[in-house]
Amino acid sequence: MKPILVPLDFSDSSLHALVYAKYLAKSWNVSLHLLHVMNSPRISMHAELAVRADNFEHEKQQANNRLCDIQSGLKDEGFQTEISVETGFVADVIHDLEQTQYYSYIVMGTTGATGFVDRLIGSNATAVMNKVNSPLILIPHESPEPHFHDLVFCTQFQTDETEVLQKVFAFAHHFGSRLTLLKINADWVMELFSDDSHIKRIQTAFSGEKMQIEILKADTVLVGIDDYIESRQPGMLVMAVKRKSLIERLLDGSTSRRIAMHTRIPLLIYHH
Repeated sequence: MKPILVPLDFSDSSLHALVYAKYLAKSWNVSLHLLHVMNSPRISMHAELAVRADNFEHEKQQANNRLCDIQSGLKDEGFQTEISVETGFVADVIHDLEQTQYYSYIVMGTTGATGFVDRLIGSNATAVMNKVNSPLILIPHESPEPHFHDLVFCTQFQTDETEVLQKVFAFAHHFGSRLTLLKINADWVMELFSDDSHIKRIQTAFSGEKMQIEILKADTVLVGIDDYIESRQPGMLVMAVKRKSLIERLLDGSTSRRIAMHTRIPLLIYHH
């Protein structure tokens, strides 16, 4: 397998995500690529976070030194690592890296969206989700220690997700996880196809797999997922995100984005 990419801004959230990345890297015996992205003084739109041009090289060296310290600790733990400090926007930098290096997963911390910095981190996670090709794992800062005993694949049974489900089942097999396919019925969600036809297709395509299918009713999808997490305490949510054009993303209410920024447990995102 290819390396796992871990964007680090040295916040508690990103360092917590590193805990998950280590867990995954050890399980698959793969290396880690630690990435720090700095805003260029000329492109930063956030005055609070902009780096003065005369301090930029100093800040970059400090960031590299911090990555070296983390790398040294990881080496002592037996991990192979690569580090890099890049300049630009996080999503753009990762997208450029993907042109020459495929990653098994990108593991990224997120705090949700409650304040200015939180919204910025949230927007970074959303931009990465919309732009990258590699599977993305978002780790909320309050998520527990890694455990993947129970995986919950969130679906609306409205599109063919067979290709993604093959990857989900492979992930579940690797960790010996139980897999639940969860659909939340909400009044405002438009249904174009019946659940039965898609469920039948999935059961036929994966006839040898063990899975549980649950269809629940809630006021909104987020409320339904919240209630499910509260009662079942799964180890991870999994979701397929369909690639969309810019105009489609602007017009879309983006349930997937709200789930990504809202959930309190890790979220694994595949693109299809």
